[in-house]
Amino acid sequence: MCSDPTGELALTIRNNRANCHHQLSNYEAVIADTSVVLEHHPDNLKALIRRMVALEPLEKYERALEDARRVLRHAPGNDVANRLQHRLGKLVRDKHREQNGGA
Repeated sequence: MCSDPTGELALTIRNNRANCHHQLSNYEAVIADTSVVLEHHPDNLKALIRRMVALEPLEKYERALEDARRVLRHAPGNDVANRLQHRLGKLVRDKHREQNGGA
């Protein structure tokens, strides 16, 4: 990709490539590329949102919910993160109740 795989250009390319992977429904690749970006720039909202959205169809609900909460700490009005948090918050709570015997 680039001579320095963690340089700014390479990270920007990874973030943009993640968006291309999303268009192709290649969610594992989205997660891989955005996770590399987030290792170097933990507050990169584009990468965080892209990963958050890619985690849901892979049924990685708890990780998606964690990412949604991180997005909302930085951008409280983000509609995508708000909707995902509401939708997955209930699903994760119900899943935990089910695993704990309905308590």
